[in-house]
Amino acid sequence: MKIRLKTIFNGSVAVIFFAALAACSLPPVETESVNIISYQIRNRVVYLQQPYLRSSLIVGFKVGTGNLSLEKSAVDGELSLNGIPVGRDTISTLDGPTGSLSFDILDNVDLADRDHPYFIPEGLYSVQLRVKDREGRVVAQLRKEFSRNQLGRTFVSSGYEYKPFRILPDQDKGGSQVVRSVYARVDCDEGTLFAHSPQERVFIGSVPGKEPAGKMITIRVARGELRSVALSLHARRDLGVVSPQVSPPQNADRLVLRLGVSCGVVRDLSEVVREDAKSTTLHVRRAPRLIEPGTVTVGKDETRGFWLTLAVPVDAVPGTYQGAFEVRTKSGGLLTLPVMVEVLPFTLPEPDIRFGMMMDYAFYELDNPGWSAEEKRILAKRGEEIYRDFRTHGMNVAYPHSHFFYRTDDKGRPVLEGLKAALESYRSQGFSGPFVWYLGHLLHTAKPQHPGSILLYDEAVAVRRLRALLSELERLCREKGVAKERVLIQVVDEPDRRDKMRTKVGETLNGIVREMGFRTLITRPWPKMDVICTGDPDNDAEADRLRKTAHEWWIYPNGALTGQNLSYTRYVFGFGAWRWGVNGVVPWTYQMSQGSNGNPFTVLDGPEVMVAYPGAAGPLSTPVWETIRDGINDYRYIQTLRGLIARAKSRGDGRGVRVERELERLKKSLGAGPTEAEGNYGAWPPGSFDEVRGRIIALIRELR
Repeated sequence: MKIRLKTIFNGSVAVIFFAALAACSLPPVETESVNIISYQIRNRVVYLQQPYLRSSLIVGFKVGTGNLSLEKSAVDGELSLNGIPVGRDTISTLDGPTGSLSFDILDNVDLADRDHPYFIPEGLYSVQLRVKDREGRVVAQLRKEFSRNQLGRTFVSSGYEYKPFRILPDQDKGGSQVVRSVYARVDCDEGTLFAHSPQERVFIGSVPGKEPAGKMITIRVARGELRSVALSLHARRDLGVVSPQVSPPQNADRLVLRLGVSCGVVRDLSEVVREDAKSTTLHVRRAPRLIEPGTVTVGKDETRGFWLTLAVPVDAVPGTYQGAFEVRTKSGGLLTLPVMVEVLPFTLPEPDIRFGMMMDYAFYELDNPGWSAEEKRILAKRGEEIYRDFRTHGMNVAYPHSHFFYRTDDKGRPVLEGLKAALESYRSQGFSGPFVWYLGHLLHTAKPQHPGSILLYDEAVAVRRLRALLSELERLCREKGVAKERVLIQVVDEPDRRDKMRTKVGETLNGIVREMGFRTLITRPWPKMDVICTGDPDNDAEADRLRKTAHEWWIYPNGALTGQNLSYTRYVFGFGAWRWGVNGVVPWTYQMSQGSNGNPFTVLDGPEVMVAYPGAAGPLSTPVWETIRDGINDYRYIQTLRGLIARAKSRGDGRGVRVERELERLKKSLGAGPTEAEGNYGAWPPGSFDEVRGRIIALIRELR
């Protein structure tokens, strides 16, 4: 069992405990060897009543076995900073020659200041490891010292020194561009309120284009659909605190549409524009990256954005409703844009392909020791909030990440509290797609620079662990009511062909997974797999080839999550997924709560990939996260039409064949897709998506 005192809150207790332990120790009998193989810092966000950032040093070690009986041996570890003990971890029973210990570092930083970069304290760090036999005698020990600049988020090599980030403000601050996708606007002496494509990012210095635009926001939406609407306010004078609101839409018979409206302000955070010289120099700027409820202050010549999410009830009466979006200024002025909502007479189906966030950390913290029962209850609630948010945004796949290293309880059983909670939430939240478990770190198959590294791999241990873990997973599936057939297992991540060891490991361990009756997934083109997951294809020919490689072909378009080209984000989840014929879209990753570079709200301590941020009432959304749902809904409209085509053809309705040909012509005319690079839209500039969706809706109407 690993035991860790909560030294973050009471360092003096740790000192007393270490002193008492030393006094009780038996004389050392050193006959074996122990070596540190890898070490890295991992930051994590823990949200109880408020968010905190904690740092841990994860140390991987190897014991020279000699005559030592490993199953009767234990390992104690101690971390000191400038000679003062700050953390402790213990493995009560080794199950092989390698393992990992984790030490929390004293600093405990709250995240109230979103611009405050975080770094672990300066000083001299030292780690002491002691290997003990069954009588508790020390049979091997090691003390290793590290300077602060030898500790980084990834393990590079022993003695490597990390250079501090050099931050430069970008010359192009994103503030001078003209918003091209304006489709409705209203002007007054105080400023301009305008509606535009949610895929166009509006910076504080942006200005609305002068092209002709309507005076009304027009929205077509299916029953039960959630739909994004983006508006911005450009001020001609200092408007002070501005508060947005929506008047309820009504139809001609004065029937009020019970429209759920989430109205948020798009707030700026720092983002990396580019990285130079091996990522040690970061060019950064302020950019619209976070959606929060509340008000915003708008100064003269500034532009501020608002994001509305409209939730139409599934039982809404189809038809046309009219309301308004309003912004009131501090002087009492009111800017109003009328809104017309057309509720379409159908609902969208559950997607027939897989959508998810690869390797989530929703319940990860439950596997860390030291939490009280009440704290564990809150942590489980936070995980449930994330999984509920997944479902609300169209995800139908749960894909939890294993703990960064293998841990056991006092009975020698693997600690899998996070897995249990994820299975329970997967079932209760009604995920329709598979449950994917990535457990590479538990088997030491991860890349060399990561925790759970291949540098610590031992085949006999990995095979034994894998069989035990899958047996426990099968038992938990029965207990939680999850069919085994719905589970996919990933044992290794991105095993490049030139990485011969991890390739061989993947072949061996996937054979065991299949032998035990589980389905397999791997993040590379690979033979004999149930699911392969690759990057998005460069062209249609590559898509055709990959589609034939495995039973199911998924993609992980990680660039869709950076937020710098929202057209790419929406495309790969919708029209691109349809065009390529993929079976799943699962980019990595949703929320870096375990493994952030520091404060997740800023990049001043290193680049971040954050699709949602930690919040008191659940995840705080972003334009990226809302755009993903819009892309999935694009796909669901296409799926609706395909279903109508199939039904029309089955009953001999000639319109089915004709509309199917129209849909194929539309598919072939889509043009070049966008890429993740900022401004690289291809044939899909902001504003084009609703036009194409409108053509799909017209074909749906023709068949209805």
